[in-house]
Amino acid sequence: MIDELLDRVADRFDADRSALTYSLYSGTRGPTGYITLFVYEHEDPVTVCRFARWDDAEVLGEWERLTRLRELVESSDRLRATVETPLAVESVDGTPVIFKEFLGGRPAHYAFRRFDRCAERFLSNATEWLVTFAEATADVRTYDSDEKRRRLSTSTLPSAGAYVDRFADCEQFFLGPTHGDYDGTNILLDADLGVRSVIDFEYFRTDGVPLVDFLKLVVETALYAFESYAEATNRAFFRDCPFSRAVGRCVSTYCAGLGIDERRFVDVLPLYPALRLGPTPRADHTPWNLRFYRHLYDTLSLSDAIVWAPSESKNSRGESPRRRP
Repeated sequence: MIDELLDRVADRFDADRSALTYSLYSGTRGPTGYITLFVYEHEDPVTVCRFARWDDAEVLGEWERLTRLRELVESSDRLRATVETPLAVESVDGTPVIFKEFLGGRPAHYAFRRFDRCAERFLSNATEWLVTFAEATADVRTYDSDEKRRRLSTSTLPSAGAYVDRFADCEQFFLGPTHGDYDGTNILLDADLGVRSVIDFEYFRTDGVPLVDFLKLVVETALYAFESYAEATNRAFFRDCPFSRAVGRCVSTYCAGLGIDERRFVDVLPLYPALRLGPTPRADHTPWNLRFYRHLYDTLSLSDAIVWAPSESKNSRGESPRRRP
């Protein structure tokens, strides 16, 4: 099938078939999983081809999501230049294939192997892209408390009432367009570490929780940039260090761009107060923090939930975790 697909690419894009090469990525997450080909001609990007591993209907679903996405970002020059455009859906060897614009760029996780100035610059640029995305799609935000509560009730763990109420009742927070898997594998960079393109909108929805995109960016960057899970949690999230300070600056950028008070931002996060994502984080560090963070990461990896009830577990001093008033 790959040979026939490359033949189709050569015909559609008037490319030299003998000069076409590709890199293949097989995704396993999501409802079905995809196989994605990034096609090049003499190392120049030509197109992205994607087909489903099992359920062909997913290709049509992606076409609909990308078409809706392009409509939402049409007014922003920056976003039109960084969001992939669906070009066509064709049957290749009996399999539906979606052809997408290939904007180029290098996955962010290839640009750094540890947290350094490159990683910090990536975090900053990726946060600014999220702000631009939120501003350009402001017309489809949902601020209605009842609707926010209804939406969150389907994507949060049981007994999460306190955090849900904070999010639903605060007029600053909203539901809106959400990438759903915004991390260094789906953010492609240019030579200056700017966001060249954002890909893989398979979890895109217009009534998601945009805060999750920011959290996913921070969580995945930490787990990639540090040598181990323990180092990512012990150093990056619970101690004053270059990473936590960089994240603090990104929090300020994100909140300012979306019109959110930083103190409110911290209040609705599913984070123990010691997690250094807020303007005045506490510095205490306990094994309970680590279990909470593991829970955070697992939940963000599986859904767009941002809130759940605090655990009743005790910390290393035998005390129950403090609840927010």
